[in-house]
Amino acid sequence: SNWYRRIALYPSGEMKWVFNVAGILLQYAPVIGPDGTIYLNGLGFGGPYMLYAIEPEDGSLKWSFTAKGMIGSVAIAEDGTIYYSCDEGLGALNSDGSIKWICPDADGWDSSPVIGDDGTIYTLGDDLAAVKDNGSSATIEWRISGPTYYAHRSVAVGYEGMVYAQGADARYDVRDNGSSAEIIWKFYALRDQWTDAFTSPSVDAEGTVYTFQEGLVYALFPDGAIKWVCDTGEYNSSGLAIGNTGCVYITGS
Repeated sequence: SNWYRRIALYPSGEMKWVFNVAGILLQYAPVIGPDGTIYLNGLGFGGPYMLYAIEPEDGSLKWSFTAKGMIGSVAIAEDGTIYYSCDEGLGALNSDGSIKWICPDADGWDSSPVIGDDGTIYTLGDDLAAVKDNGSSATIEWRISGPTYYAHRSVAVGYEGMVYAQGADARYDVRDNGSSAEIIWKFYALRDQWTDAFTSPSVDAEGTVYTFQEGLVYALFPDGAIKWVCDTGEYNSSGLAIGNTGCVYITGS
């Protein structure tokens, strides 16, 4: 793919279809809903800020939604509700693209919301916030501030209410206590570089936390201590993923 199109391939590697949008940059990774619908977000130069729902079989457009600000990747609930973050706050759409609610107090800029096992939605903006979907409206369960800001990243949800988030100065482990939250530990990078170069965290089945910053992949024990560090030599990365065999995959320049 490139900035203006997305390509679907058959398992054999043959092209299945191409989705093109003239003048719209298609950012972030596609997200697939429970019914197979593919969600893409994009922006024009100075706007508009778009979310597209794509048919998985032929790549045709099901519907599009115009947001009031740049949005990150969306999160899809089991009932098909689509959550997105943008300048106007955390929003929820029905599966047909109609607006369900907007929570302006849960600012998320263009970060990507994450859904916890109990349905709590976590979003990053000036604060880390936990939001409850009440159906036709939403309420903030709690919010906790970093020393400067959280932005352009998503959180990872671990066991026992642990939420891992990117701050401007460190990686944070936050415990979700239901109606409140507390910072349990902070992790500071070994290299004294701009820590926004951190990728979003990932957590494996054993609770090990993985993150990438300035060429280094870190594996952290659940208590925040360093398990191991690997110098990849790649100083730019847009993501980190954990395979089912325990291998860690990153993208690089």
